Amino acid sequence: MQKLKAVPRPMRVTFERESTEEENDDDEEVRVGAVHDDVERIRAVFEKFDVDSSGYLRTFDLSDAASEILGRLVTTREVWALVEASGTGHSGLDLSTFKDLMQRFDWDDEELKEPLPANLVEHWFHGSALGFGMSVQADVDRVVTLVTDVVDPSLAGIVEVGDRIAAINGSPVHTLDDPQVRNRADSLPQ
Repeated sequence: MQKLKAVPRPMRVTFERESTEEENDDDEEVRVGAVHDDVERIRAVFEKFDVDSSGYLRTFDLSDAASEILGRLVTTREVWALVEASGTGHSGLDLSTFKDLMQRFDWDDEELKEPLPANLVEHWFHGSALGFGMSVQADVDRVVTLVTDVVDPSLAGIVEVGDRIAAINGSPVHTLDDPQVRNRADSLPQ
């Protein structure tokens, strides 16, 4: 089993299920418009969530940082759009990139507030144990993290064996060969 460590709780995990619905992979341009201009507040929030003082904000912490600035929960769609707009992938955001995103991102884009597609399920985890096992498996062109078993009965109908972890705190998890994700994987006792 694998454990996601060093991600503060509560933690939001997005699971992807096999779906019979057609998926739309159209890349849409992220619209921007000046919204948040308090540079000192942006800097303070950046420093608060730069937990290792590396000068980079982990994409796993982007949701919490943006939520603190906005005063509301940032959606998974918004985090996905932020990561894409940053152009940094999963390597983290420096202060300049974070400030630019907070000032220019279109936080009023209604499409980013729409519910996730039916094949994506989100759940908040508050304790240190997740209640399910994970396995890193090689796919044809990527490495994926799949749910291997569900040990917490309260997760019945929420998390299913075979679900793929698609995002953590809204941050897309495309592969576990991403060093930021891989460094958080470790064994988890049931």
